[in-house]
Amino acid sequence: MVATPAAKGGPDWCEIDTPEGIEIDAPYHSHPEYDANAWSEVASREDMETHEDQGIDGCVSTAGGRLWYIDTEDMIATQI
Repeated sequence: MVATPAAKGGPDWCEIDTPEGIEIDAPYHSHPEYDANAWSEVASREDMETHEDQGIDGCVSTAGGRLWYIDTEDMIATQI
């Protein structure tokens, strides 16, 4: 089992690329900066749909220090 660097997304989104030959158990990414015109301090719909498409729960961190857990079965984001 290995960890990779966090995938850097935009203020309210991230596209997670799966490296070839690797099975992802716990994806995570960060929202690197605050944007007053975006929901940058919460897990966005796009974040949740990306994790749902992968079929695996994951986490999102924000520039303000929040950490969100995305439950893809119930499609709920909970702040940790």
